[in-house]
Amino acid sequence: MSGHGALGKDNIMENQIDKIKKLLALGSGGDSHESLLALDMASRLMAKWGIDELDLMIEQEGLSNLGDLDRRVMYRSRRISYWKTCLLNALCSANHCVALITAGYGLLAYGHESNLDKVSMLWDMICPQIDAWTKANCAGRGRTYASSYRLGVVETLRVRMVVNHHSLISEKSEQEQNALMTVSDQIKKEVDDFVNAGGAPGNYSRSQTGWSAEAYHRGRKDGENIHTESSVRKALT
Repeated sequence: MSGHGALGKDNIMENQIDKIKKLLALGSGGDSHESLLALDMASRLMAKWGIDELDLMIEQEGLSNLGDLDRRVMYRSRRISYWKTCLLNALCSANHCVALITAGYGLLAYGHESNLDKVSMLWDMICPQIDAWTKANCAGRGRTYASSYRLGVVETLRVRMVVNHHSLISEKSEQEQNALMTVSDQIKKEVDDFVNAGGAPGNYSRSQTGWSAEAYHRGRKDGENIHTESSVRKALT
């Protein structure tokens, strides 16, 4: 490719990023019809051009738009299902957050506000889907079958997020990859320092007491159909 071609592509991407930033600014005005349309258009452009939030952060030369560091209770219960622990870990890992479980209390997520918002949105979208599929596909099969099925769905989702992330990174130039790595490392350090400063409990996971290979593989297959997008933003995984 000639230098002029590369320059032309860079100019196109810069124009798209500028357009997306303006749409996001317009969409931050509330829940009006105009704001929702602006967010939807921004999401479509981000999906079309492979632009994610980290690209926008780098373009804006700072991380202040991530919001403050915070702790959020994602699921409050004295008894935590293992699949929910795995799901929250997967969602947090994909969105620069840290998932922790406090035995006898619930599941917690630590991170910047905007990243916690993504995790919360995905959690609220995915959990009902998994519950509905389990009820439909595992009725009368017992707890072990249902638990293994849920774990299969979660594992497919986790792999999908990892593959999509690597795919997005591989399409970028070496300079862009280094910039993304620098920003990612900075976010991770800030979150880790926040967790450690708060004296948060360590990761805890309960081992699976039973196992059904048949249910797990069925869950892996059904997990390919999990929905992770809404009417106002692109799929996040």
